[in-house]
Amino acid sequence: MIEVKQAVERARQYSKELLGDQYATSLEEVELSDDGRWWFVTLGYHGRNNQKSVSLALGLPETPDFYKIFEINRDTGDVRAMKIRQVS
Repeated sequence: MIEVKQAVERARQYSKELLGDQYATSLEEVELSDDGRWWFVTLGYHGRNNQKSVSLALGLPETPDFYKIFEINRDTGDVRAMKIRQVS
């Protein structure tokens, strides 16, 4: 059984395997499913070559360009899904 830190690391590894190093990531959310079988890890993606935003110039945190949520099996550490996370 994997713990939360291992689930986050697995999500980051999986992302890097598929997308490479073109984005910096930040941990946004972690949730355990109601049945305790799945970790849901949300990563924020920041473009490495983007121009500095106005928020950075003002000293505010930069909002990620997009988010992905990873569904990770708590028993095995296998990633079941990687999806775009819509922000409302």
